[in-house]
Amino acid sequence: SWIEFSFPKKKSDLYPIIFIIAPPRSGSTITYQLLNRGTRSLYLSNFWNLLYALPYIGGRYVKSVSVNRIFKSDKGLVSGLSGESEGMRFWSYWMGQGLLEKKNIVPKKRIKYIKSVFSSLLSKQKPLISGYLGHAFSVNFLRENFPGSIFVYLKREELSNVYSMIKTYNEFKEYHKEFNWMSLKPIGWEEKLEEDVVDKVLWQYKSIKQKIESEISLEDTIIVNYEDICNNPHKFLKKIKEFANEHEIDLKLYLENIPDTFHVSKINRDKDEITKQLSQLLNEK
Repeated sequence: SWIEFSFPKKKSDLYPIIFIIAPPRSGSTITYQLLNRGTRSLYLSNFWNLLYALPYIGGRYVKSVSVNRIFKSDKGLVSGLSGESEGMRFWSYWMGQGLLEKKNIVPKKRIKYIKSVFSSLLSKQKPLISGYLGHAFSVNFLRENFPGSIFVYLKREELSNVYSMIKTYNEFKEYHKEFNWMSLKPIGWEEKLEEDVVDKVLWQYKSIKQKIESEISLEDTIIVNYEDICNNPHKFLKKIKEFANEHEIDLKLYLENIPDTFHVSKINRDKDEITKQLSQLLNEK
């Protein structure tokens, strides 16, 4: 936009960005909040996402540390202008990343511009934290365009993860009669629309997981578990700091307002008929 032309831009060969890679309902929001509020980093706020077409201005006025001390969200949505946003508008516009698995098609000039914005806003001492679910389909694309970035692959106990996806799907379905899909859409999703919700969601979960694990690399990816994060968030942040330092990202921890533990939501296989069915299907994989 011409509004931003007056701001000086820089060029860089390395981009200190930490991308959270995760399936839906795996704990990505709490992980995003912890990485933002537990470090002195830049992050995509709801305010910045609203100003997605003015990325330099939006990022210039994001606070380095969120003042929000309450770790709440509604199915991934964090309230308030300073709340952590997945940044769907932002990433869709600048990098062609939606919820649909497809080739990232975006004008080269647009990518060049957002890279110049990140070069100007970020530093080794002030990286960007991003927790957009759409990153799951674009690890290689992000790695290619943002060298120097690292990935945090979040995993959750499978039964609990898939059950939470099914529960969320059914809640949406209850209020929207035409609703037939939730969140990320792997290749082939349209062929699954009429299947039973358990089979459909389990296929979705497995497809997303397979896509992620086909592109992550131990050279720039750290694998973390939702349960471990909740049991000891301070240890998690220190682990990320150590990994980031190995990749020339100097994370500054800010642990004063981070709780010692969070409640871990784990589903028992005998909870109901769905969990029994899921347990059997997961064991057959």
